[in-house]
Amino acid sequence: MPDTLPMELASLCEPTSIAMQAVNRSRPQAGEHALVLGCGPIGLLATLYLTSLGVHVVAADTVPERVAFARRFGAADTLHVDLEREFPTAGQPRCSTGTPAASVRRSSSRRPANPARSTARSASSPPPDASSPSAFPTGR
Repeated sequence: MPDTLPMELASLCEPTSIAMQAVNRSRPQAGEHALVLGCGPIGLLATLYLTSLGVHVVAADTVPERVAFARRFGAADTLHVDLEREFPTAGQPRCSTGTPAASVRRSSSRRPANPARSTARSASSPPPDASSPSAFPTGR
């Protein structure tokens, strides 16, 4: 690390690189939807990067404060997964997303993400070619 780089910024290099690698591997397109599971440092940085690419982000976490913080990083929708409630059964009412209502509290007035337009890729999808200019978008 250069001596001129403040330690506060230097400490963000590793989580930022992980978040960016995860986003780049999914090859998101503007207008798509993405679900970010976990609103810790890496999840928040992934949310920030995805929204800068024009992706509609739904961020989910078990900690209400983290869910609220995700909005400040650009999440269009958030889900608070409530672990205090009994595990949902097939007979319980469901949210509009198809998730059992007992397990999720949705905190947005917008429509839920469309799973058909998700940025999720198959686990067998090859990672982007590092030599390709589009593999690592810049200037956003």
